[in-house]
Amino acid sequence: MTSYYGRRWYPRRRRYYSHQTTGDTPRSTSPYWKSLQFVRAEFFRLGPFTFERFSDFYAGKYGSGAKQYMRRTFPQWQSGATKMAGQTERRILECVPPFLPKDKQFELLSFQVPSVIHQQKSGLKASRIKASEIETTYRQLAATVSEHEYNLDWFVNAVFPAKEVTEFLNVFKFTMLDCLRLSYAQVRQDLMLMHDMLPGLDGSIHLAYKIALLDCPVEVDVYPPPGAAQLAIAMSEPSLVTQFRDRYRTILLDHALAQCKAEAVGHVNRQVALADVESVVAQLQRTSSDQEYDTTLEVQGHGGTLTIRLQKKNLLRLRYAIAQQTMKLLFALGLTGVAVVFLCIKGLWPILIYVGIIPLGIIGSIWGKLQELKSEVTEYERKRATRLAAS
Repeated sequence: MTSYYGRRWYPRRRRYYSHQTTGDTPRSTSPYWKSLQFVRAEFFRLGPFTFERFSDFYAGKYGSGAKQYMRRTFPQWQSGATKMAGQTERRILECVPPFLPKDKQFELLSFQVPSVIHQQKSGLKASRIKASEIETTYRQLAATVSEHEYNLDWFVNAVFPAKEVTEFLNVFKFTMLDCLRLSYAQVRQDLMLMHDMLPGLDGSIHLAYKIALLDCPVEVDVYPPPGAAQLAIAMSEPSLVTQFRDRYRTILLDHALAQCKAEAVGHVNRQVALADVESVVAQLQRTSSDQEYDTTLEVQGHGGTLTIRLQKKNLLRLRYAIAQQTMKLLFALGLTGVAVVFLCIKGLWPILIYVGIIPLGIIGSIWGKLQELKSEVTEYERKRATRLAAS
């Protein structure tokens, strides 16, 4: 990045600095603190010629007195005999970066990665996505990423020209858009794979899917999901991606993918997980018509996590059980009716007040069991008819 030597005046009342950390962000891992430590180390590595240029720049911003103090105290700072004051640290942080090589400047900006990605992900919140709206939702998220504004540590805008800061942020936008494009293709691939594997089963299927990138579930309201196989997103590759392709891959893209969990599971593990599904489905297809099963699979897919519940019930057994309960209910009702008539004829109806609760309890129990069996059959047949229940 080009050095920036323009003189600026900063009012003394400006006292906000992003190195103030919260309980969730330890000082040693905050972007500001890492940037400060990096610049301090590079400050002590400046060559003689560069150090002279830096001293003149420092004097132009803070005066000759500050320059003389800085040069006089430099050996003590370097040896650790004297601790650098907070104000001096901030001045060093603002003045050293323009004198660093371009790759060092890029590395300094890379400390902003966690903060920017956190801001990106906070703008990609989705509580639940319908399978019928996956493509639409991803396009909306892509538009959000493209239009998002980011907050960086104060020194970034103080050191680097606005054009270069914009270019740097465009790298993040390009990276996240690429992640969205990849995630969409992987999510749709996972759901289509399930569509190819599961319909051959004679039973009910309940599929729950959670997208790794967005950390949100998919409501399977249609199956297979509509939409294009690939998400077409207009992405212009920033020059920084080309200029620092190796560093970009290491510092930005891999970091983003790790944060988004898009590459959390290796390709081999994915193949094994999906192969397991095929193996289980093939085994279940070989079961005889009168056999039952109820199994749940946790699968790491390409773009998220699948939870698949495969269930098969013996409808003949259930209907036979319903017939049994119906006969029991009729028998209990008939026997109770005969007993009531007999007691009334004999004038013993007061006995009904004391013992009548017993047959009522038996009838109620049989009725409850009968309704439970009927509901089980109805729900199972509904799931078989829809093939997939919405998660």
